[in-house]
Amino acid sequence: STSPRNFQNLVFSTVPQTREDGFSSRKLSVAEADAEIGNFQLWQRDMPAARIRIEQALKADPDSSLAHEGMGLIHYNDGKDQEALREFERAVQLNERSYLAHYYLTMLSPKAVSNEATDQDTFRSSLLRVLELNPNFAPAYIELAALDIRQNNLKAALLRAQQAMGLAPSKAGYYSLVARLLQGVGRGQEAEALDRTAAERESER
Repeated sequence: STSPRNFQNLVFSTVPQTREDGFSSRKLSVAEADAEIGNFQLWQRDMPAARIRIEQALKADPDSSLAHEGMGLIHYNDGKDQEALREFERAVQLNERSYLAHYYLTMLSPKAVSNEATDQDTFRSSLLRVLELNPNFAPAYIELAALDIRQNNLKAALLRAQQAMGLAPSKAGYYSLVARLLQGVGRGQEAEALDRTAAERESER
């Protein structure tokens, strides 16, 4: 496929009562600055500017995990899966804790769509690894919920979807998924209430 794709939302927990003297700081190298800015531009959907910044970062530092992660996202957006895989693999080699690279490697794996039990077990383990690295990454919970649905475990899917909804309350689609799962486990009144909430959030977009 060569059609553009949408990136998943990033979710961060708010830290209460932050203090300026509680933060450490250091001077970024040119490559680090370009990689940081380029990845920010990616999430702002400014793809041409992001590509320039990330290419500059890789030229200055070919071992920048963040730059390889960003280039992987660019290739993923362009539908160039093999190129994206290579970049995400390199990002993980350089930084084992890159949860985004782990996530996209997992989603690009054939195991993500396999109906084989062993493949699904591996897929689940990979998603759980992503959540070990970032417990607040809502898309991984959604993928676990989707796997539970495929395995006809609606109660488990509901719990995962509710976790995602709590982490990303602005995502109307998450409300709709939870509502469908509530309906599926016989909690119709709760499902109707959530459907109304999802419709309201969709109209606000």
